[in-house]
Amino acid sequence: MAASSKLYALSVVLYRVYNFNDCKEAAQQLSEEIVEAKENLASLGFKFKENAK
Repeated sequence: MAASSKLYALSVVLYRVYNFNDCKEAAQQLSEEIVEAKENLASLGFKFKENAK
């Protein structure tokens, strides 16, 4: 019983890793929102460090 549970868990993990989606559109949208947030904060007087990404 324990061996079959471990095998099932391993197969589920491997299946989900194999089918993991790369969300390029979401990453682009998040980057745009970060830029917008930084601009809004800067307009309110927030000062960012120069070496921060």
